[in-house]
Amino acid sequence: MPDPTVLQAVRFAGAHALAIYAALLLLVMLTAGLVARGLLPLRGPSAAAPEPLSPVALLLRFAAGFACLVGGAMLFATIAEELHTEPTLGQLDEAFIVAMIDHVPELALRAFYLITVVGNRETLITLGVVVTAAL
Repeated sequence: MPDPTVLQAVRFAGAHALAIYAALLLLVMLTAGLVARGLLPLRGPSAAAPEPLSPVALLLRFAAGFACLVGGAMLFATIAEELHTEPTLGQLDEAFIVAMIDHVPELALRAFYLITVVGNRETLITLGVVVTAAL
């Protein structure tokens, strides 16, 4: 059985899922904007084309992006595996979902459902094939 304090926090998060989602989305967007502004040079009035990246720099950027994708996939796979093997995590997940269903508007639940469908394996494979064919 999960700790009652943690269970209460999970229920609170489920009841306020929409506000938490909006706040975190805003935080991520602001952080990305600040990081991009700090990393990218300020563009002056000149319209000169930027120097092309060296093959090594390009390869490093591709490798970093690939590592982030693989790391994120591994994290989600670990969480999904723990949901099935760890009863406490499953109970917390159920408490979150029940609180979310009880407090979040129906339209927002449908939007979350559509976002979840887009993340399904079959949908992603289909989108990948369509984009590959289009390219």
